Amino acid sequence: MVLAKNGLKLKLVFIKHNNSKKILTIASTDVNLSTEQICKHYAARWGCECFFKDAKQFLKLEKGNQARSFDSIYAHISLVMITYICLQWINRTNKDNKTKGRQYYEICEEMQSICFSQAIAYIIKSAYIGLEKILDKHISSTKTKKAILDEYITHMSESLSNISYFIQSFLESISPKNLKELLKADEKNQSIYLKSS
Repeated sequence: MVLAKNGLKLKLVFIKHNNSKKILTIASTDVNLSTEQICKHYAARWGCECFFKDAKQFLKLEKGNQARSFDSIYAHISLVMITYICLQWINRTNKDNKTKGRQYYEICEEMQSICFSQAIAYIIKSAYIGLEKILDKHISSTKTKKAILDEYITHMSESLSNISYFIQSFLESISPKNLKELLKADEKNQSIYLKSS
């Protein structure tokens, strides 16, 4: 326990790694915490620091988006976080031998019950069906509705063409070429598509 110059009480914890001569010093302003709790809080904080460092350095969290609207910034941050989670999951399943617990494998099995490309296909198809229902409700002209739906398909195809190769490898069967067939398929065919992919 120490007293800082400004009168603030601090609890210092000194940690020495087995293979190193360096000593890590952690200062806590909450003097009621035990040594173990301070170390656990620091470990959790260190995970956050690593995330932000990787997100800024490799996933362009800071400079990947120059938009000023709140929605655009929020969407960019969300996509960076989703990408980071995917990368960490891949890294953990391929390299990390520490995950021996049954619960981890149950989660993996649950995730594998529907693959990434199937989930994206379902989302794209749901958005298409929703747009179709809104157009049916508000627009009487069949020609106008068809033009809007075709524009949606074109936009989605362009979006799929512009995403990174890494994410494209996840999408497997959802390519700009077969997107039109996927969206034009009826509900029965869609469920068959999802099961067969």
